[in-house]
Formats: sequence, structure tokens, C-alpha cells
Amino acid sequence: QERMTNTISLMLKTVAAYKPIVVVINRFHLASESTALLVRSLLEKPSEQIRIILGARAYANQGDRESDVMMSLVGMLEDRGNVYHIPYSE
Repeated sequence: QERMTNTISLMLKTVAAYKPIVVVINRFHLASESTALLVRSLLEKPSEQIRIILGARAYANQGDRESDVMMSLVGMLEDRGNVYHIPYSE
């Protein structure tokens, strides 16, 4: 799984060297652990050419590994002032 995450991250950064990329993931609260790890990898080693937009509902930690990864991402983004709360309306 780590190898896959590193490979996809490298591919995105290689493509972004030629043209900026925006990665959009809606319903991120339902994302798999591998998707969350990929996003974390992109955030830990940021590229000026890659922007990430995540749409998610409020997230509650379930106490499992996937929840821990997700909560660490939320914390990382909040620490950087990169979380914007947009009210949901039907």
C-alpha cells in the first residue's frame, strides 16, 4: 500500500511539473484508508503545482486505523488554517 501511495504521489508531482493539477475528492469522509494516506502524502510533501480540494461532512473518530488517519489529516489542515467550514443546506 505504501508503494502504491508513493507511486501515485510521484506520478501526480511529475505531471504537475508540466501543468498545475487540482485534485478534487468529494465525500472524503467515506474515503478508503489508501486514499487518505495518498492525500496525507501530498500534504506532507507539498507541491506548489498541486492543489487539493476535499469535500466532507463533519467527521467523528471511530477509534480505528482509518479514523486515526482521517483525524490526523483534519488536524494537519486545521493547524495550517486550511479548513473552511461551509454550512450544508438542502
